Amino acid sequence: MKTRVERGEDWVPPRNTFKSEESRYISPVPMEEGGNGQSRLSVQRVLSSIPGSNTIQRRINPGNLPFGAIKTWDAKSFNLKPEGAMGQSETVQQQAMAKTKELPSSGTGPIQLRDFGKFPSKDTIDVDKVGEEEGGIRLVPEESARPDDVPLVLPYREAMHRLHNAVLILEKADRSGEPDPAPSTSVLRVFIVKIQSDAKGLAKNFKKKMRDLTKDTSVDTLKDEYIEGMEALAASVNEQAEIGEAAIGTHGYLAADTTLKEEGTTLWRDRWLKAKLAVNNAMTGLWRKWKGFLKKSAADNNPEGVDPLGWKARIPGEDWDLFYGGSLAKGYKGPPKQHVRFLASKFDVDANMDAPAIAEYLISKGEKVDRGQLDPEKYPETRVKKMDGEMDKAVKVNLVSEGLAKDATEVNDMISEPFETRVNASEALTGDAGVEVKRSMDEQDVRDLVTNMRHTDPHKLAVILDKLKDTDLVADGHLQDTRTFEDHEIALIARAVAEA
Repeated sequence: MKTRVERGEDWVPPRNTFKSEESRYISPVPMEEGGNGQSRLSVQRVLSSIPGSNTIQRRINPGNLPFGAIKTWDAKSFNLKPEGAMGQSETVQQQAMAKTKELPSSGTGPIQLRDFGKFPSKDTIDVDKVGEEEGGIRLVPEESARPDDVPLVLPYREAMHRLHNAVLILEKADRSGEPDPAPSTSVLRVFIVKIQSDAKGLAKNFKKKMRDLTKDTSVDTLKDEYIEGMEALAASVNEQAEIGEAAIGTHGYLAADTTLKEEGTTLWRDRWLKAKLAVNNAMTGLWRKWKGFLKKSAADNNPEGVDPLGWKARIPGEDWDLFYGGSLAKGYKGPPKQHVRFLASKFDVDANMDAPAIAEYLISKGEKVDRGQLDPEKYPETRVKKMDGEMDKAVKVNLVSEGLAKDATEVNDMISEPFETRVNASEALTGDAGVEVKRSMDEQDVRDLVTNMRHTDPHKLAVILDKLKDTDLVADGHLQDTRTFEDHEIALIARAVAEA
């Protein structure tokens, strides 16, 4: 189970700083990956009568594209059966689109394999580049920044991709002629995982310091400290990359007509698309069946006080769907890991589901909305976790089938977290559920509003903290982050901001 920060690293309101590529760093975040396609003005409900409050519009862009199939689904064994050899000059995605197959269905009619990624997939993305206009990773403009997002450190991304290229080329090579192959690719992969963990730790530390509202350290100083730590990690990564590249050169593991970057990127893209294919195939084979099961369970779980007959009648007409996000969907990781490209050797599937009835039921049980989503973990009656278990098994079988893992042991090490689904809490929800959705959005906005004061107006921030000192809303120099705020508490903070 992931923490709020870990689960939410890719879902962020569009708040970050964009600077030119000539800058020492750039502060991007991907376009947010959650939500429901609605828009609203931040804290408007709370601050509408208070002069001087800022409003920020949320922009959510969910979506998916059809995806071709090159395999058929054996529902009993969760195995994939190849439908022909791959063309050597074609990518996995191209082959899939060229050979669309129909999958047997537990419902009515055949199923066509689809891409469950939350956004239209750009399989040709150049993850070494920054900016969609360059064919690279997605950025958001300065006015949409979150106040505590880390800056992008370009040397770190470059070093990580350089080392990963070397690892992929060494793994592909026939090293039987080396009595004691060095460097060991397994050791290098462990090193990569550790470095990414260290990078995430630096990001958490930066956020913690940004949210410590009692300190007067400037934001620029905190950014410089973070960048210094990341550049030190980049130096360590480059040292290992040089060792790997030396082994490749010594033993002639690279063809004369290509470069390390070209070959490494080709190998990376092939593994990324195969991983997507494995996941999409598993989800295609199971989602139609499970959507029916989940709707049937939801029909029996009406919130207290809701007419059971009316509740049952509404559910068949609801539009339910399932998506996954993260680096698997878009090809690169979130801000805490510096948007480093997807690693097929260590990833997980973070899914979220549009299921209004389940969302309303969870809220009726007291679940709080966190960044637009709800956690069904404690509610087995929804059967969401049961579905996750089957999805997890199918994904792992498919990864072995695609040749990305040799066996169960290796694939279990490859998947860092079990398949996990959160339920989207749409702004379209009404009644008590709609009230909770609005409360959660107001809370996130007011938290960002206060954190941003650290950068824009430290003196005003001191006044705000003084106004809140006799409440339990502030602890250890920052707004309480171990619990949610209720409407009256959000209004209290917002008024302190407006009156400071």
